[in-house]
Amino acid sequence: MDLKIRAVFFCVLIHAVKRICQESIADSVGVPQPTIVRIINNIQKGRTAEMDKNFKPLLYNIWNTPKQDNDRKHFGAFPEVFMENLIHYHTEPLDIVYDPFGGGGTTADVCKRMFRRYYVSDRKVIPGRERDIREWDIKDGLPEDLQKPALVFLDPPYWKQAEGKYSDDSEDLGNMNIEDFNNSMKSLLNELTKRKVERIAIVMSPTQWPSEDRKFIHHLVEFNTYLNKYELEIAYSLPYSTQQYNGNQVKIAKEQKFCMSLTRELWVWIRK
Repeated sequence: MDLKIRAVFFCVLIHAVKRICQESIADSVGVPQPTIVRIINNIQKGRTAEMDKNFKPLLYNIWNTPKQDNDRKHFGAFPEVFMENLIHYHTEPLDIVYDPFGGGGTTADVCKRMFRRYYVSDRKVIPGRERDIREWDIKDGLPEDLQKPALVFLDPPYWKQAEGKYSDDSEDLGNMNIEDFNNSMKSLLNELTKRKVERIAIVMSPTQWPSEDRKFIHHLVEFNTYLNKYELEIAYSLPYSTQQYNGNQVKIAKEQKFCMSLTRELWVWIRK
């Protein structure tokens, strides 16, 4: 083949592959292809500011919200404003975000709005969200078709805090004993470490209630011991309202002289 013809052929081929990739990305985040082209051009020019001009990032690491998202009925749903800020601070447009505890679909919805690609799954998918959330149980490892994500977001069932809230299945993380729960999380984090994921974010509140002895268990401290190839990049504090406790619990806390935990925390680790 003549060198000029070969050069033209490869230029056409590269352009075709590039167009297919752009179309694939556009379809995955639900926006027109010209928008993807514009984002790619901005990235190449070093301009990676958020496309949504109405987005106002939270400036400090204490994140408050007066109430849960009104249209999120799923138990334990992560507020969209928190997800927006997590994605804003720890990813760039077109990055892949992986969430294996997809729940009500917050991660998928925010990723589409902020032009991130996503792979969201859950062991049971709520009806109507099958397009955005795949059915997958993390006890079977990571999905084979999962591309290397820039950020993994983990919002696991909170052990005793979620007991019986999702199902009566003993395989549900919320229904396991603490040893099995930790082993399951350790296995997942080991798999993510093998994939050399750049960042891992975990949101969880310490367990104090409803365990009978009210022992304070800081799960994120335990998880930190599994991530020896990572270092803590930042810790966010996400306070709850006082409505987390009923009158009887307050009475017991006063009588037994212990302080009640009133926050969940979001820790972000970055690979060393």
